[in-house]
Amino acid sequence: MGGRQPAHVVIVEDEPSVRTLYEIALSLEGHTVAGAARVEDGLRACEQHAPQVVIVDLFIRERSGLELIRALRERGAPTRIIAVTGIGDQHDLLAAKDAGADLTLQKPFAMGALVAAVEGLLAH
Repeated sequence: MGGRQPAHVVIVEDEPSVRTLYEIALSLEGHTVAGAARVEDGLRACEQHAPQVVIVDLFIRERSGLELIRALRERGAPTRIIAVTGIGDQHDLLAAKDAGADLTLQKPFAMGALVAAVEGLLAH
């Protein structure tokens, strides 16, 4: 981690195997990770843990990840946000940026890219 303090990261991803991969990759780098499968649970996790970074899938079964991004920004949360999608296109990624995401990633991506994205946001 290059001397930086470990960060708290909340992952909002409705696919359990994907969420687990993210959790493992970030935990191995020393970060504390909380996972949520639903937008509501992600908002609660953000309230409880005040994460430095939130990773949110844009297409969660019950509600859009865009709703989570907007809710965090409306609350003035200083959290950095990474929006990810596997079924969306550039339009969806631009919508995420417009909603307040700091970075976007198109699935599939290597776990190293996710770790680098988190580390990059923490460095700024």
